[in-house]
Amino acid sequence: MVLAPDTCRVHEIPIPQAQIEWKRIHEWYASSFNLRIIADSSSSGDTGVSASLILRGTPPFQVVYRIQRDKEPPRDVAKTFTTSRAELTIQPERSGHYAFTFMSISDSHYRKIELNGPSIEQIIHPVASAQFADTHDSRRPISTCSGDTVDVDISLRVSIRYFSDHLSYPCSREPHLGLLASK
Repeated sequence: MVLAPDTCRVHEIPIPQAQIEWKRIHEWYASSFNLRIIADSSSSGDTGVSASLILRGTPPFQVVYRIQRDKEPPRDVAKTFTTSRAELTIQPERSGHYAFTFMSISDSHYRKIELNGPSIEQIIHPVASAQFADTHDSRRPISTCSGDTVDVDISLRVSIRYFSDHLSYPCSREPHLGLLASK
């Protein structure tokens, strides 16, 4: 005779969940790099988004979010987190109207559980920046004395909207930006 237990313990593993809060990254533009770019230095704008995540389930977590710029095809990005609290910062390098949406979450037991958002839409203009151009001579040291003039190539990353008062459009239709070196 075989006796069966009258209770059977079942361990149910909860489905992963995410509590997500979006925030806009808003920056004031100012001169930097000892190079003043002619523009309204009191301009400001949204340069990206950040998300605070509280994740429930069994780590590690993989969160998939979607980025869409203007009318371009959407692009899905996966990010892995090893803890239940996380921060995600997204600052695109190109200007445009962006939509960001969280799509799914996975943990060590479940894969691609749909999140149904949340979403945020935003017009983003990256912060202007300048750096020495990456040319074949960019790694050689430059020796000069105080007061001498040195030619160097500089790469600029700017959003044209901040230069509208200072642009000229010759027949080539390429914008020309005015730069002033400050001491």
